[in-house]
Amino acid sequence: PLDDGEQVGELGTTAIFAFCKNAETRQYLREIQFSKQLKYLNVLLDVSPISEEIAQSWMQQAYNHAITAAVVHNSNNKIIKQKNDEIRQKDGEIRQINEIIHHKDGEIHNVHETIHHKNEEIDHLKNRIIALETSTSWKITKPLRNIKKAFWALTE
Repeated sequence: PLDDGEQVGELGTTAIFAFCKNAETRQYLREIQFSKQLKYLNVLLDVSPISEEIAQSWMQQAYNHAITAAVVHNSNNKIIKQKNDEIRQKDGEIRQINEIIHHKDGEIHNVHETIHHKNEEIDHLKNRIIALETSTSWKITKPLRNIKKAFWALTE
Protein backbone atom coordinates (compact mmCIF):
# COMPACT_ATOMS: atom_id res chain seq x y z
CA PRO A 1 0.00 0.00 0.00
CA LEU A 2 2.89 2.37 0.58
CA ASP A 3 3.78 2.45 -3.09
CA ASP A 4 0.15 3.05 -4.08
CA GLY A 5 -0.17 5.80 -1.46
CA GLU A 6 2.98 7.52 -2.59
CA GLN A 7 1.79 7.23 -6.16
CA VAL A 8 -1.62 8.65 -5.27
CA GLY A 9 0.05 11.44 -3.27
CA GLU A 10 2.33 12.32 -6.14
CA LEU A 11 -0.53 12.16 -8.65
CA GLY A 12 -2.75 14.31 -6.43
CA THR A 13 -0.06 16.91 -5.97
CA THR A 14 0.78 16.89 -9.67
CA ALA A 15 -2.87 17.28 -10.62
CA ILE A 16 -3.33 20.22 -8.27
CA PHE A 17 -0.18 21.98 -9.44
CA ALA A 18 -1.14 21.37 -13.06
CA PHE A 19 -4.53 22.96 -12.34
CA CYS A 20 -2.93 25.95 -10.60
CA LYS A 21 -0.95 27.84 -13.20
CA ASN A 22 -0.64 30.90 -10.97
CA ALA A 23 2.75 30.88 -9.22
CA GLU A 24 1.34 32.61 -6.11
CA THR A 25 -1.31 29.92 -5.80
CA ARG A 26 1.22 27.11 -6.20
CA GLN A 27 3.35 28.73 -3.50
CA TYR A 28 0.31 29.07 -1.28
CA LEU A 29 -0.52 25.39 -1.80
CA ARG A 30 2.99 24.48 -0.74
CA GLU A 31 2.52 26.44 2.47
CA ILE A 32 -0.97 25.33 3.46
CA GLN A 33 -2.26 22.29 5.21
CA PHE A 34 -2.49 20.24 1.99
CA SER A 35 1.14 19.23 2.11
CA LYS A 36 0.69 18.18 5.72
CA GLN A 37 -2.37 16.17 4.74
CA LEU A 38 -0.41 14.34 2.05
CA LYS A 39 2.36 13.50 4.50
CA TYR A 40 -0.23 12.36 7.04
CA LEU A 41 -1.88 10.14 4.41
CA ASN A 42 1.44 8.64 3.44
CA VAL A 43 2.19 7.87 7.09
CA LEU A 44 -1.26 6.27 7.45
CA LEU A 45 -0.66 4.21 4.34
CA ASP A 46 2.67 3.13 5.76
CA VAL A 47 1.35 1.93 9.13
CA SER A 48 -2.11 0.64 8.28
CA PRO A 49 -3.13 -1.48 5.37
CA ILE A 50 -5.97 0.43 3.74
CA SER A 51 -7.40 -0.10 0.33
CA GLU A 52 -6.46 1.92 -2.68
CA GLU A 53 -10.10 3.00 -2.85
CA ILE A 54 -9.94 4.57 0.61
CA ALA A 55 -6.62 6.15 -0.21
CA GLN A 56 -8.10 7.56 -3.43
CA SER A 57 -11.07 8.92 -1.45
CA TRP A 58 -8.78 10.58 1.08
CA MET A 59 -6.62 12.00 -1.67
CA GLN A 60 -9.72 13.32 -3.43
CA GLN A 61 -10.84 14.99 -0.22
CA ALA A 62 -7.39 16.52 0.25
CA TYR A 63 -7.42 17.58 -3.40
CA ASN A 64 -10.87 19.17 -3.04
CA HIS A 65 -9.78 20.95 0.12
CA ALA A 66 -6.64 22.26 -1.58
CA ILE A 67 -8.58 23.45 -4.64
CA THR A 68 -11.13 25.18 -2.42
CA ALA A 69 -8.35 26.80 -0.40
CA ALA A 70 -6.60 27.90 -3.60
CA VAL A 71 -9.81 29.38 -5.03
CA VAL A 72 -10.54 31.18 -1.76
CA HIS A 73 -6.94 32.38 -1.62
CA ASN A 74 -7.13 33.69 -5.20
CA SER A 75 -10.48 35.34 -4.49
CA ASN A 76 -9.11 36.90 -1.32
CA ASN A 77 -6.02 38.10 -3.19
CA LYS A 78 -8.20 39.71 -5.86
CA ILE A 79 -10.37 41.35 -3.22
CA ILE A 80 -7.31 42.55 -1.30
CA LYS A 81 -5.74 43.95 -4.47
CA GLN A 82 -9.02 45.65 -5.37
CA LYS A 83 -9.36 47.12 -1.87
CA ASN A 84 -5.72 48.27 -1.94
CA ASP A 85 -6.37 49.99 -5.29
CA GLU A 86 -9.46 51.64 -3.80
CA ILE A 87 -7.43 52.74 -0.77
CA ARG A 88 -4.71 54.21 -3.02
CA GLN A 89 -7.40 56.08 -4.99
CA LYS A 90 -9.01 57.39 -1.78
CA ASP A 91 -5.57 58.38 -0.44
CA GLY A 92 -5.04 60.42 -3.62
CA GLU A 93 -8.42 62.07 -3.19
CA ILE A 94 -7.62 62.80 0.46
CA ARG A 95 -4.28 64.36 -0.54
CA GLN A 96 -6.08 66.60 -3.07
CA ILE A 97 -8.69 67.60 -0.50
CA ASN A 98 -5.96 68.30 2.07
CA GLU A 99 -4.17 70.54 -0.46
CA ILE A 100 -7.43 72.42 -1.08
CA ILE A 101 -7.99 72.75 2.67
CA HIS A 102 -4.43 74.01 3.14
CA HIS A 103 -4.97 76.57 0.36
CA LYS A 104 -8.33 77.64 1.86
CA ASP A 105 -6.73 77.90 5.30
CA GLY A 106 -4.20 80.31 3.79
CA GLU A 107 -6.99 82.34 2.23
CA ILE A 108 -8.87 82.41 5.55
CA HIS A 109 -5.71 83.56 7.32
CA ASN A 110 -5.30 86.36 4.75
CA VAL A 111 -8.94 87.43 5.21
CA HIS A 112 -8.47 87.46 9.00
CA GLU A 113 -5.36 89.62 8.59
CA THR A 114 -7.26 92.00 6.32
CA ILE A 115 -10.15 92.20 8.81
CA HIS A 116 -7.68 92.85 11.63
CA HIS A 117 -6.02 95.69 9.68
CA LYS A 118 -9.40 97.17 8.73
CA ASN A 119 -10.55 97.03 12.36
CA GLU A 120 -7.37 98.83 13.42
CA GLU A 121 -7.99 101.45 10.74
CA ILE A 122 -11.62 101.87 11.91
CA ASP A 123 -10.47 102.25 15.54
CA HIS A 124 -7.89 104.84 14.45
CA LEU A 125 -10.52 106.81 12.51
CA LYS A 126 -12.99 106.63 15.43
CA ASN A 127 -10.30 107.98 17.74
CA ARG A 128 -9.61 110.82 15.29
CA ILE A 129 -13.31 111.68 15.16
CA ILE A 130 -13.56 111.65 18.96
CA ALA A 131 -10.44 113.83 19.21
CA LEU A 132 -11.84 116.23 16.63
CA GLU A 133 -15.31 116.42 18.23
CA THR A 134 -13.86 117.00 21.71
CA SER A 135 -11.41 119.67 20.53
CA THR A 136 -11.84 123.31 21.51
CA SER A 137 -12.08 124.46 17.90
CA TRP A 138 -14.91 122.00 17.23
CA LYS A 139 -16.78 123.28 20.28
CA ILE A 140 -16.25 126.92 19.28
CA THR A 141 -17.43 126.39 15.70
CA LYS A 142 -20.57 124.47 16.71
CA PRO A 143 -22.88 127.53 16.43
CA LEU A 144 -21.60 128.24 12.90
CA ARG A 145 -22.28 124.67 11.84
CA ASN A 146 -25.81 124.92 13.21
CA ILE A 147 -26.45 128.13 11.22
CA LYS A 148 -25.12 126.45 8.09
CA LYS A 149 -27.46 123.46 8.62
CA ALA A 150 -30.44 125.76 9.05
CA PHE A 151 -29.55 127.74 5.91
CA TRP A 152 -29.24 124.56 3.82
CA ALA A 153 -32.54 123.26 5.18
CA LEU A 154 -34.29 126.46 4.02
CA THR A 155 -32.83 126.37 0.52
CA GLU A 156 -33.84 122.82 -0.21
